[in-house]
Amino acid sequence: MMRTRILAIGAAALAAVSASAQFTGPAPLAWRFLQPTTVAPSGSPLVNGDNVYTSVGGRVFAIDRTSGNLKWRFPQLDPIAGTFRSAPILVGDVLVLVGDNKIVYGIDPVTGESKWTSNTPGSPIGQPVVVDNKYFAIAQSNNSVALLNGTDGQPVWTAPFKVDGGILGSIGSFGSEVLIFNNQQELLSVNAGAPNKPTWKRGFQQLPPTARPVVFGDAIYVYSGPFLVALNAATGVPRGQVSTGLQPVYSPAISADGIVVVGADGKTMVYDIARQPITPKPIDLGSGPITAPIIVGNETVTTTNALGVTVTQTIPLFVVPTSNGALNLVNPKSGIRWSFIVKPLDLDGPGTPAAGGGGGRPGGPGGGPGFGGGSPGLGGGGGLGGGQGGLGGGLGGGSTAQTVAPTYIQASGAPVLAGTTLIVPAKDGSLLAFDTTLGVDLTAPKVTMQFPNSGDQVSGQPPLVLVFKLEDEASGIDMSTLKITIDGQPVETTTEKDGRIIVRFSTATKNRPLSNGRRKIVVNVKDWLGNEATTNFALTIDNALPPVVLPGAAKPGTTGGPGGPGGGGGGSGLGGDR
Repeated sequence: MMRTRILAIGAAALAAVSASAQFTGPAPLAWRFLQPTTVAPSGSPLVNGDNVYTSVGGRVFAIDRTSGNLKWRFPQLDPIAGTFRSAPILVGDVLVLVGDNKIVYGIDPVTGESKWTSNTPGSPIGQPVVVDNKYFAIAQSNNSVALLNGTDGQPVWTAPFKVDGGILGSIGSFGSEVLIFNNQQELLSVNAGAPNKPTWKRGFQQLPPTARPVVFGDAIYVYSGPFLVALNAATGVPRGQVSTGLQPVYSPAISADGIVVVGADGKTMVYDIARQPITPKPIDLGSGPITAPIIVGNETVTTTNALGVTVTQTIPLFVVPTSNGALNLVNPKSGIRWSFIVKPLDLDGPGTPAAGGGGGRPGGPGGGPGFGGGSPGLGGGGGLGGGQGGLGGGLGGGSTAQTVAPTYIQASGAPVLAGTTLIVPAKDGSLLAFDTTLGVDLTAPKVTMQFPNSGDQVSGQPPLVLVFKLEDEASGIDMSTLKITIDGQPVETTTEKDGRIIVRFSTATKNRPLSNGRRKIVVNVKDWLGNEATTNFALTIDNALPPVVLPGAAKPGTTGGPGGPGGGGGGSGLGGDR
């Protein structure tokens, strides 16, 4: 039996993962906290001991990690006159919340009682960051950054720092330095005690719109085109780079065991801390990322190299939420170990017809930069070559079979690891907790035949399709175990990762049109914890009947849109010192 709590109220760990903080999956859903909202939350929940803090709508909630029970909420009565569009942060012993009403709230993380409130000079954007464990920085819509004191919320700087060219992506911090990307393709480091001039700045050729500086140890990691670049955090001097062959988005995940890079198309590469590849080729997640990845554990593997020498290596395990609603636990050597689709709590019924297929996927952008030549004082040599050109455009879209109501919920921020519990925020206001100890899954998957209805009498001729829905709310469906037979003979299927299974029939494929008579259909599948379901269905085939068409399907011969545009050319070097 699945032990799940659903609580409804009202209408990024970058350090090395310790042995006690491991999520090796698969794991069942232990609890699901829900605060209904019309504004999708953003950012990762904050974990402090067994307390999990999350902001949804006009409130912040403190939740018990082990039970999912609510400890307190702030405000206790009416929500604020606005929305918390970023996650809470802990500055010293004060929990800080920034509202889009330009008010900052400092509260007691134990009781939820207010300690102070203050006003921001401008409208806040993005996620605030802790600086030197006593201040916090807020990016503002007027392209400035304010620094406030965590003790009382009062400004540290007499005036916000104006960012020439405008703010790009998200801000970060390193010790007492605030890290800021600008639209002039630069990373600025501004000291909390000397905001008049950046401590240093470093120019790039191609920063992604989702740029965020990631600090690990004394290094800052940045994406520039297809390159992963490492900088000295104190000076901004480049330490090295690697061409990933991807179009990286969001930010990398880093631990002592490796660096995880995810491309816009869902391809993933993993490197060791010296930037040598752990994955021999990209791992395909099947869908693009919706947030940054997170490293959740490690494993020691033993392999034999080309010289016959036994090599022992510790590799990171990581989780990537993707745009199809999946949470994917990945091993760099063996690939996806667990994939769980987050489902809405109130699924709608069948979808509505669509006019036709969409166009193909656009081509990739141009190749990224290499490093430019060194600064004059260092006697710079030539920069490394630019990256490859972008991919060509996608193929034209196929005819649309059916547009269905959403059957999944995307993550709203990167997951966090709390001990052995993986905590994931979702766009419907949910917070999901997965844990092999706190959760129990003894229930087999549920299989439903959605079209035609089991027992129907239909024609077996094209365009007949069979549509099945697979559900497992505890640990998810292990699609590698799926087997469908008709009268004992296996059939080929098309599997969507949200759980829908399609069986198509054609004279040109293995699944030949069905002949007259009663046909027995058996679906066999397991969840990720081994619970098995065997479900029987039946159809009576009468080929004297007119062919049956899936509701909402396009008429035969309808084609999709044109292919996407091609990609750009190769890039040049990373800009020199400015």
